Amino acid sequence: MTSRQQRRADTASLRKLRSNVVVTHLIGAGDRRLARAPSLRDAISNFHYTAPTRGPICICCRTKFGSTVRPAAFLLGVSGGVVSTSGVCNRCWRSAPDVEIEAAVLRTLRKLIGSPSAHFEDAAS
Repeated sequence: MTSRQQRRADTASLRKLRSNVVVTHLIGAGDRRLARAPSLRDAISNFHYTAPTRGPICICCRTKFGSTVRPAAFLLGVSGGVVSTSGVCNRCWRSAPDVEIEAAVLRTLRKLIGSPSAHFEDAAS
């Protein structure tokens, strides 16, 4: 698939995400719970596979992922069978205050759904 075709497919996937409820996960790369979630595991595998052409960055510090900088955690947004995947680098995951990570997650989710003023409900509430 060409990069133009990939962008169109990504845009279509985002439209689908925006029309539904989005379930999110912020999870460490080696978390055992991923073993029970094949769709999330597949999304993370796809993230790694397409990283050289997409050039993903850490959602906190904006460092570009590559062969020496790998995600230590992933933000996954799931809606209608579509999984959007973003990464958090090891430095941020290990040392950034929780409030900074949460702010980065919020910015990323707002961008994902296309609403800069979106509010999110805690599923535990």
